[in-house]
Amino acid sequence: MSMTPEAYENKKWRGLNNLQSALSRTKLGDHHYGYSSARYNKFESLSDLLEISLIVLENLDEISYSGGVNTAKEMESLADEIQYNAVQLSEISCRLKNEAERWAQSALRPIS
Repeated sequence: MSMTPEAYENKKWRGLNNLQSALSRTKLGDHHYGYSSARYNKFESLSDLLEISLIVLENLDEISYSGGVNTAKEMESLADEIQYNAVQLSEISCRLKNEAERWAQSALRPIS
């Protein structure tokens, strides 16, 4: 059973009602989607990266040793990609916190 568009939007915005009201019709610029193929962008890539990582961690006993060093290198590559994305997410988090503080200070200033 699929979600209605309204149910999807509510789930997507996670109860951030004020932000959803102000921004739900706003679209991201194309530069956020990168130059990858038409429907595979960095958002889908991050979701896939998380899914693959959890599959690997939860099923280590199922991975054959026949791949040897190459399998270990693939796991390290996956870990490096996660770390790179974690740094990017951390930077976004810091920017968002700084902007939230700046926005709140501006909102509380008396209007002259």
